[in-house]
Amino acid sequence: MAAARGSKDTVELMLDRGADLEAKDESGGTALLRAAARGSKDTVELMLDRGADLEAKDESGGTALLRAAARGSKDTVELMLDRGADLEAKDGDGLTALMTAAEGGHKDTVELLVSYGADVEAECLVRP
Repeated sequence: MAAARGSKDTVELMLDRGADLEAKDESGGTALLRAAARGSKDTVELMLDRGADLEAKDESGGTALLRAAARGSKDTVELMLDRGADLEAKDGDGLTALMTAAEGGHKDTVELLVSYGADVEAECLVRP
């Protein structure tokens, strides 16, 4: 998928030619989830401008926000929060964006999520 590679121009061309923005790959992820996981802010912004579902989930329950937070893509996370992403969405294991950012050691992203009101007391469904 061009979105997984962060190729905004290619994604734009494909969308202009009628590509399905909500098509899913083998793991249930949309182009938006793949671009967010890559930290491709410009590509994410393009897809949101074209109406991509910000709360779409892949087979593991992850959203674009969770994927960008796990990568530590602060600017992409901020864009999605400003567009109304669910700050407390949880994946299939009960992890939030804050948890995935913290787990990855992404201090700047953690600080951003906390500044937007992320629940620092949220509990994960999976126990160690």
